[in-house]
Amino acid sequence: GLPPLALQSGGTLLNYLALALMALGFLLGWKFEGTAALLIAAGWMLWHSSNGTLAWSMLHLALLVAALYAFCWWATQGRRTMVPVTMAGILVALLIGGILFLPTNVCLYGEVRDAVTGRAIPNAELSVSYQPVAPSRSIRSWLSKWLWELTVSREPFTARSTESLAPARSSSAGWFLLHVGWYTPDKQVRVAAAGYAALERPLGPKPLGTRRMHREFVLSPLPAMRQDPGTPSTPPPTLPASATNPPVSAVVTLAAARVALLKLNLEQKPERRIPELQFADDKDWLEAAKLATTESDEDVRKAVSLLRTAAKLRFGRLLSLSLRKYTEANNGDLPTDLSQLKPFFRVAVDDAVLQRYEIYVTGNAAAPGFSPYSTVVREKSEALPDSFYDERIRIGLNGTTYEFGQSGRDPGVVNYQIGLETVDWSPW
Repeated sequence: GLPPLALQSGGTLLNYLALALMALGFLLGWKFEGTAALLIAAGWMLWHSSNGTLAWSMLHLALLVAALYAFCWWATQGRRTMVPVTMAGILVALLIGGILFLPTNVCLYGEVRDAVTGRAIPNAELSVSYQPVAPSRSIRSWLSKWLWELTVSREPFTARSTESLAPARSSSAGWFLLHVGWYTPDKQVRVAAAGYAALERPLGPKPLGTRRMHREFVLSPLPAMRQDPGTPSTPPPTLPASATNPPVSAVVTLAAARVALLKLNLEQKPERRIPELQFADDKDWLEAAKLATTESDEDVRKAVSLLRTAAKLRFGRLLSLSLRKYTEANNGDLPTDLSQLKPFFRVAVDDAVLQRYEIYVTGNAAAPGFSPYSTVVREKSEALPDSFYDERIRIGLNGTTYEFGQSGRDPGVVNYQIGLETVDWSPW
């Protein structure tokens, strides 16, 4: 069943309260139209204030019902126009204030990396601690403490538990999505991974109205265990030559031959090349080579298409990171030209690569209806070397995805979809 209400986060409790207000309004609407309109509209306002967005959902229909109840009340109660207008103004002001200032349903997203090599760290555990540091002496300190105890603490007004929220884990590409719940700057985030020193630091300040915040965590590898000088070293065991497995050697030889076949095909047919292939690594080439089971042009065509998709998704990850850095540096404004992103790339990106993409959405990331999962940049359809097999990629602030080519086949590179693996990518 559902967990106890007392163990829910502040945002979840506010959502429950919002639904309860709307349900009560529907029950009372048959007799008390004015009260019903106020309750339903207040529940709608509380729900969207808690979630920090006005994105379309079925709950918007409840606001239409509240408007009908308000009209019935106005028509039967002497047409006192100022009353519903005043109440609507108050609810709008509360909605705007809630979206801007209510610190509920906040998430952290980003990546975990190695401090030495810069490589992604998979399967790192991230958790949020309930144990705050000493409260500040500001005017809001008492209210913040009370809200903390009421909505976050597991044991209100008593000794707090130091247990954490359910931890998140980074993906194979180092990406993570961590639900923070009720946001306070002193809340501690702990990041741990096998072979690395654990990192713990406060969340820090949150920009006004932001519910999804980007963070990058860099972990330092633990020093290698040193052997006692007085202890004689033990040489590593060696396998006899007879232990060599001929089938494994044959597989490696076959894989290398198929990769060589792909490279030869791209040299012979340069129209199949794209500049993003510079971002493909050995794993991408090997995965693509699996499709080249024969030397037929059709098999090679499929394999090269798979390789292009993997390379584009890797470039899309770089582009998504540069998009986030650009918006953070420009008060949420989205770029109007791809050349504006060049200073924000981690590596140098040629104009030949950027010319294959186009801006899909402009404006501000805080605009109603926009989400971190919305498409901002997409690949030009005319830039596809093979419109039948190639996947056209789309890039947003939270990662990269693709749409199938005319063949409708799944390219088999879902593991290469570098982004938040649990994200619903439907809202384009």
